[in-house]
Amino acid sequence: MTQDERPAGSETFPLGAVERAQLGRVLAVLAPVAVLAAAASVLLFPRQTGIAVVIALVAAAALAVVGVLLVRLPCFLTRQGLRAEATGLTLFAEPLWWFRGWRIVLPPAAITDVTPTRSNDRPALAISVDGPTRGGGPVWCTAVQPGAAPPDGRPADDHRLLLQLPEPELDRVRAAIERVRGNRPRATAGAPVPVWISVRLGPAVVWGLASVVGLAVTQLPLWSLVTAGTASGWTDPALIVLIILAVAAIVPAVWFAPSALARQGVVVDQGGLEVRRDRLGWQPGCRWRIPWADLRGLSGVYADPGPLIDPDDQPTKDRGPATVLELILNQSPAPPVLPGWARVVPPGVEARRVVADRPRLLIKAGDPGTAAQLRYLISRRLPEAEPDDPDQLVRTVRWIAVPRRGPVSMIIAAGVLILVGAGWLGSGVRPFANAPLWQDVLWPVVPLLAGVGLAGLIGWFLPSRLARGGVQVEPAGIQLVRERFLWRTELRSRLPWSGIGEIRVVRVFSPGGLLHGAPFVQAVELTLNTTDLPRLPHWAGRRDAGARLLVHTGDAAAARMISTIADVPRDG
Repeated sequence: MTQDERPAGSETFPLGAVERAQLGRVLAVLAPVAVLAAAASVLLFPRQTGIAVVIALVAAAALAVVGVLLVRLPCFLTRQGLRAEATGLTLFAEPLWWFRGWRIVLPPAAITDVTPTRSNDRPALAISVDGPTRGGGPVWCTAVQPGAAPPDGRPADDHRLLLQLPEPELDRVRAAIERVRGNRPRATAGAPVPVWISVRLGPAVVWGLASVVGLAVTQLPLWSLVTAGTASGWTDPALIVLIILAVAAIVPAVWFAPSALARQGVVVDQGGLEVRRDRLGWQPGCRWRIPWADLRGLSGVYADPGPLIDPDDQPTKDRGPATVLELILNQSPAPPVLPGWARVVPPGVEARRVVADRPRLLIKAGDPGTAAQLRYLISRRLPEAEPDDPDQLVRTVRWIAVPRRGPVSMIIAAGVLILVGAGWLGSGVRPFANAPLWQDVLWPVVPLLAGVGLAGLIGWFLPSRLARGGVQVEPAGIQLVRERFLWRTELRSRLPWSGIGEIRVVRVFSPGGLLHGAPFVQAVELTLNTTDLPRLPHWAGRRDAGARLLVHTGDAAAARMISTIADVPRDG
């Protein structure tokens, strides 16, 4: 349709200059980087074979950049903009070459409001619409979900389109959109429309990093052994051990791939929340819906420092961004099947260093933006817990973190096993002709035993040694807690006050203290009124036939534990 054939009142605003400016900025950054990388490779590696590797890497990066630019080039060059006419507002990018085009058509009834704002410090218009719109458009058009923090930093209750416009065109475009919208009333804040909030990125990144590290550690030695030609055949013990390790890394990576890559997230709508992971491949999907009536309140958003870091060991400012959302439930549900980023914590169970009087739902959003969006949407329907609320939603439990014991010695043991196995295989020692039977047996047994020992250290002992642990002091007694880590389950050893007598600080020998020049460290010794003890973490042990319990707390935690026990009121 030509300009003369368009209906009366039709007005088109070309916005391709905004898109092409983005192309210019990309080229201005990439071109000097490529030139500097090529120059550095020539200067650093003159007349060396390493220059071939560097040039190959630079060439691969340059080809990747060129490929991306070729794919996106029609998007930069095509005719694009917005058209305001009596039948509605059309945002478009016309097809060009291999680009299929992009188009959003908004009827007048779908436009609820138009307000000027700023996006990335540039003038923009925020068009509020009555439902989700198509994404993946040009750089001058950004689709923003309800509750999400857009580039202007102000979340809202409705779906919006942010249009970056040249400042001279801002008033003209706004007036044209207002004519399309007509005299309809402005939108008012109300109940949230269904909003899908994806949390797929976090599980996918964790799975990808774990798979790459696991495959690299197991595949590179196997590849080196095969290409070097030192293996004596398929019966070579070194080759068998490396193949077993490689398979042990490949199988979990393939098995957990669907659950990490599947579409997963949280749906917020007028009825409540839904935690969902769609089915993909051999991994089944899961879905759990929570009505608003079953949710009591929003506790807040907290930092998640990771499984290897104890928050008590870090200052508040160093604990990272807030990414874990905590909701308080009215009643304990039947144990639902949830994705790994969601967890229901029963009443009386510690999580996030607190114990709740009611069950809780923890959602790991993965990034601060997603966590803030979830918090905004949920806070529109639920109250946030106040610290001085008489109907306290959670009560703090005193927690004393116990330093990890054993990782250093385990790493040393693993290094010894690796040296024994590699040294035995690399020495080239083979049984002589007509060798005694013990030599024929000893040759394959030594590397196999080293491999089995290494697998046992990594598979059984290492997760429990790396797991966070601590002493939980509460009115009912003491709990010795080893948190869940990897495939090792959580361990809780409960000791009621009625079974505990004298408590004192003693000094014990610590092999790990030899590395710091202090072989004797403080520990807490409990005199017990019973010898019937539950299973204990590795940093706690029985003494005197079970009459005493020694908790290896370290110097700092020993004093904290004694003072905390004295301060906490006891039941009964």
